[in-house]
Amino acid sequence: MRALRAVAVEGASSPREVARLLGLSVRQAQRLLGRLEREGLVERERGAVRLARTQHALALARLLAGGLEWGSPASLLLTGPGLRISLASPRPLDLGQVLRLSGLPRSTFYRVLPRMVDSGWLLEVGPRLYVSFAWAGGGSAGDLADVVRGYASFLALRFSRPGAVVLWTNGDRAVVRARAGFSEGEPTAFSAFPKFGIPVLLPESREYALPKRGLGPQEVFDHACLLADDYRLRALCLAFYSRNRRLLARHEAFERVLRGEELEGWPTPGELRGIGVVS
Repeated sequence: MRALRAVAVEGASSPREVARLLGLSVRQAQRLLGRLEREGLVERERGAVRLARTQHALALARLLAGGLEWGSPASLLLTGPGLRISLASPRPLDLGQVLRLSGLPRSTFYRVLPRMVDSGWLLEVGPRLYVSFAWAGGGSAGDLADVVRGYASFLALRFSRPGAVVLWTNGDRAVVRARAGFSEGEPTAFSAFPKFGIPVLLPESREYALPKRGLGPQEVFDHACLLADDYRLRALCLAFYSRNRRLLARHEAFERVLRGEELEGWPTPGELRGIGVVS
């Protein structure tokens, strides 16, 4: 982030100026700026460099101007693993799901997880249920939330889907929501449910797993829960879990609901009986 600070805060407008401010060679400065350009943080043209006008670049520049120090609790969210965990938990998900959706090695995940919880960027909201504070949009995390949301939108360009929003990525795969119309790719989440015994038609949904490939039941379930932001979709998640338990990793929160317990944010046992999910 030193190179970004040089451009966004200290006003460097060329690789040579960045090199002078950081005490590096011009070649080294060029490499750093190339990485920032690929991340959508700076723009370069004819030897000039400037802060990109992407949402996450502007929000990150505000944080740097306000004194954000790399290595601080706030900056933890902006590391590669931190961003992956945040993108994997925009709403309460089981810990095992967050791990799978992050695509991180188990050792990396469990090294970063406690630091994110201690720093307040990942909230435990139920039994083994976690949600990213940045996605929840709380309090002083406004700029950080802008960074994460803007980064998710920027990632859509990396998957050649301008104008779409990446809902989840592990770096080389993504679930993308298109704003309108169908794109290439294997439909995921509820559009894939008929393969596993729950026919659902949601014609307004445009969700795709990219690049195109087949989806297994665990991926369908994890992605469906990732997108379950209303009662109808959460009930379908529970229905899918109850009918495909033998194919899925254990989900502690769903097990408690299906045993008759009430969990905030999920349908009650009575409501589930009304739609035939539980007897």
